[in-house]
Amino acid sequence: ASSSASCQDARLDELSTKTTSIAKHGEKGKAYTSLLATLNTNGEKKRKLIEALAQESDPEAARKLEEAKKQEVRDAQVMMRHDLQQVADHRLYLQTELVAIVLIGSPSYAQDKILARMGAKLYKFEATKNLVDPVVRRFRHIIWCPTSTEAESGLTTAKEIGGINSAHILLSRLLGGFLGGPEWLAACCDEDKILMPVLKLDRALHRPVELLVHPNVTFKAELDMTLDVTKRIDKVCWTLREKREDMRGT
Repeated sequence: ASSSASCQDARLDELSTKTTSIAKHGEKGKAYTSLLATLNTNGEKKRKLIEALAQESDPEAARKLEEAKKQEVRDAQVMMRHDLQQVADHRLYLQTELVAIVLIGSPSYAQDKILARMGAKLYKFEATKNLVDPVVRRFRHIIWCPTSTEAESGLTTAKEIGGINSAHILLSRLLGGFLGGPEWLAACCDEDKILMPVLKLDRALHRPVELLVHPNVTFKAELDMTLDVTKRIDKVCWTLREKREDMRGT
């Protein structure tokens, strides 16, 4: 297992080096640089629209901002396709028996067929021990798989959009794992293998963590449920403190 991990790390280093080289040379590099420039331009445009909305200086600001957000999602999809192609070019695959895929949302008919061909163990998201116990104890890799682009954006940016809620955000951050949405599923279909997703979340439970919760939070039930589930994991213990002043980090 350690030899396989070392080999995979070496491939990741090679991927990073070659991606940098491609970005500097050739047509692919020019296209990538152009895409980055577009993302930066659109980001600046979005920032100005937010300012205009706050200052009420542009009556069309709200509509323009909504369109800018949609364009941001489309641009992110293009970037994701590029990055996934780089991963595929370097044959970075995951072993089927080591992977648990956690579905967030209902997969389409086409996605169902792709998932069946992949052969990995599938779980529907639920913040209970029925999900947490097996994925933590039996599998090396967890892949959080939102079935829509909007949900993928929400889980990536920790925003409650596309059906993503606080339980999804909390549990994915606490347990860690890869994040792969519709573009990743399509890439796996093309490769006929489980492609390593581009994005990976660190497992927060591997290090000391303190959560500061405001008394007025609207997701207290989800929070309590998530903490209760994660404390079942070996060496995980939550200590509740009533006051912020009692937290070690303050």
